[in-house]
Amino acid sequence: MRYLQELASLVLALCGTILALTGIVLYFLPGGSQGGPADFLLSNGQWKALHINMALLFLIAASFHVYFNWSLLWCYFKPRPAGRKTLLRWAAPVAVIIFIVALVVSLANLSPITADIYHHHGRGQGYQHRGR
Repeated sequence: MRYLQELASLVLALCGTILALTGIVLYFLPGGSQGGPADFLLSNGQWKALHINMALLFLIAASFHVYFNWSLLWCYFKPRPAGRKTLLRWAAPVAVIIFIVALVVSLANLSPITADIYHHHGRGQGYQHRGR
């Protein structure tokens, strides 16, 4: 069972690295997330496909990682006995706060985390609705 734990951790690390790389490429290259000349080593469609497929694999690996490390994860939320000091006592609430801030910022379409990256890069004229 230990080898599955190691496998899940390695897949998680590799997918996380690729997700970071593809996310940067899709965000910063011209037309990255909405089409256009983001042909930096791969085509725009290939960058998107790579990003989505790695995200799915990341979620699967993360699920296994949480399953295999559930008891350790649960320790972050348990109260500590009196007199026992730990540096990780603050980690769980801080992680929840960071998650909530990222969620609110994303849903509110605040820069730099916007849902409409195409307009963010100043090329919004191509997406105007044209009625028949």
